[in-house]
Amino acid sequence: MLGRQKIHGLDYARAIFSIFVVLWHFHVAGTSAIFSSATDAPYSPNVSDIINFNVLLQAIPFFILTSCYLYAETATSVRYLGRRFVRIGTLLVFWAITYHLFYGGADGLMEAVGKLNERPIYQTVTALETYSFFVGLLISVTLSAIALYCNMAVLIIWTVLGSTAICFFQWQTIEHGTVWTGAFWNPMNYIAYPAAAALIFRLSKSPSALNRLGWGCAGLFVIFAALEWRFVVDPTFFPGQAYNLP
Repeated sequence: MLGRQKIHGLDYARAIFSIFVVLWHFHVAGTSAIFSSATDAPYSPNVSDIINFNVLLQAIPFFILTSCYLYAETATSVRYLGRRFVRIGTLLVFWAITYHLFYGGADGLMEAVGKLNERPIYQTVTALETYSFFVGLLISVTLSAIALYCNMAVLIIWTVLGSTAICFFQWQTIEHGTVWTGAFWNPMNYIAYPAAAALIFRLSKSPSALNRLGWGCAGLFVIFAALEWRFVVDPTFFPGQAYNLP
């Protein structure tokens, strides 16, 4: 940590968003009608829906973005990427194994591993149907190593195209019933994050520019959240994640 200035706000934020993860899984804000496959669009969200989907579910995006940002701040060589890859990969393997041992014992673990032959890509990107977050994190951190060498124009284009891709994935699921594009475990959902994190890191040297970006993104968040509630509540998302909003 020598030579680095500790960002205390990230520590507070990580604590808060960790609590958000727990609150989401325990449905503390209530169970939305979105969890029923019979729910269709147009759909008018209530306060519980807003808290569940537009507040609590920001935890994983925050953790991915933060990891990419910290990589941009601390990376010094390709060897650093290798160490990060091994560290995240170790966590992925450990928790995937632990999950299946806890819930199904050795037989449950062997059954999960056996599914690799049937659905190798799905089982891999979902970490044996457990913590797909780690797979998304591995991909994002790897892309962060590339983002470090991109100029501002490329980072902006990358961020815009990566964000637009998510809209395309949603359309693909609604129009063609493609399950993986609209599922939360789709690792392609995170392709904009490495560029966005590198962009934030570059702009952190100009507080006024970063402040304008922050307010601009907050406004876009509200606009796109409203559009999502209006147009992207659809039963076709249900098979991929057991609720209607991607």
